[in-house]
Amino acid sequence: MEQENISQADIYHRLGSLEGKLDSAIFQMSSLRSDINIAFQRIRKIETQVNRFVGIGLVLTVLIPASITYLASRNLPVIEKVVVEQRR
Repeated sequence: MEQENISQADIYHRLGSLEGKLDSAIFQMSSLRSDINIAFQRIRKIETQVNRFVGIGLVLTVLIPASITYLASRNLPVIEKVVVEQRR
């Protein structure tokens, strides 16, 4: 195997090239990390909105039947009176 004559300038040149590649890779990673953070923020916002609508739906699922039952029990004598009068 032959020995290569590598000068100090060659070493500094190669180190500079490696440093440039490393800086480029770090910049790309930070750019991708920023994109990922933006995507997670958007997902979090959508999940919050979905949770609100699910909560509203659950509340309505309980309130509507409860209010119908309450109103029906309150007006039951009136309904019975109408039914009795119609049978006569």
